[in-house]
Amino acid sequence: MATRSRKAENSSAPQLRNEYDTCECESSPSVGVTQEELENIVAKAVAAAISVVRDEFDSRLRSVEQRLSTIERRLDQLNDVRNSSDVNPAARVYVAVPISDTSAVQRINVPSGMSFSALASDLQHTGVKELPKVKKVVRPPVVGRAPNSKLKSVATVREVNIFVSRLHPSTVANELRDCVSEVVSGLPVESVDCVKLNSKFEDLYSSYHVSVRVNSVNFSTAIELLNAPESWPCGALVCRYFKPKNG
Repeated sequence: MATRSRKAENSSAPQLRNEYDTCECESSPSVGVTQEELENIVAKAVAAAISVVRDEFDSRLRSVEQRLSTIERRLDQLNDVRNSSDVNPAARVYVAVPISDTSAVQRINVPSGMSFSALASDLQHTGVKELPKVKKVVRPPVVGRAPNSKLKSVATVREVNIFVSRLHPSTVANELRDCVSEVVSGLPVESVDCVKLNSKFEDLYSSYHVSVRVNSVNFSTAIELLNAPESWPCGALVCRYFKPKNG
C-alpha cells in the first residue's frame, strides 16, 4: 500500500513541476524584473515628474505674486496722491514715465509720511525714469576787433615765456633778443627780455629764459611763432617756460 502511494507521488511530481515552471515563465518579465519592482520604478518616475512640475508652478506663481504686489503698491501710491492733491498741492514732483518708448511728464504728489528718497527708489523699481539733466552751455567771452569804434578799450598785455637751450656758450642776451625780435617782427611787441640761466655744463652750452610781452589779441599767434622750428637755428632746444610758484 505504501509502495503504491509512493509511486503515485513520483508519477505526479513531473507534471506539477512543469505546470509551476509554465506559470512562473508567464508571470515573470523577460528582463529579469518582477512586477512589483516594475511598479515601484514607474511610481518613482511619476513622483519625480510631479515634483518638477510642482516646483516650476511654484516658481511661476511667486513671480506673478511679486508683480501683483508691485502693482498693488503702485495703485496705493496713486490713491494717496489723488486723496492728498487737494490737501497739500505744494508737495509735487515731476518725473518722466515711459509711454510707448517716449517719456511724458507726470505730476505726482509725495504721500504723507514717506520720504522723498524712499519714493524715488520705489518709482525706479516700478520702471519710472528721471528727467535727463540739462547741461548748461557756457559761451566763451568775446574780444572785440572793430578798429573804427566810438568806444575806447583798455589794451591788455600778456606775457609769453619760453625756454631756449643748447645755444653756444658765448651767446649773449643781446644776440638772443635780436633773434626773438626778428621772429615776432610782424606783431606789436611791448618788450623782449632775456635772462641767462645757470646751466649744468656752462662750458658746453647756455640756456635762457625769454619773456615777450604782446597784446592779448596776438597772444596765441606769438606762441605759434616762438615755438616754430623754422624760427630757431639748427640744434637749439625751445619749449614753453613756466615760472616757479615761489618765484
